[in-house]
Amino acid sequence: MRRESHVHIDPEKLLRELNRRGLTAAEFAKKAHLSAPTLSRLLQHGAAVAPATARAIGEALDRLPPVKGLDALLKERPPQ
Repeated sequence: MRRESHVHIDPEKLLRELNRRGLTAAEFAKKAHLSAPTLSRLLQHGAAVAPATARAIGEALDRLPPVKGLDALLKERPPQ
């Protein structure tokens, strides 16, 4: 049986998208039908996820539009 490959999601980009939508990680996990520990692990460590999880994240981001005007208020991370 062939094993599914995993998808690597940039945790900083995902966190920015949550911030653009005014959502906490726990709120987003619920709306994306993901477990809070899965999303937390991804945000903290950039863990690879199954394609189905990546799809659930993408679909949830698509369903939940950014809050209008919030982009202008978000602080850019300084270069490391």
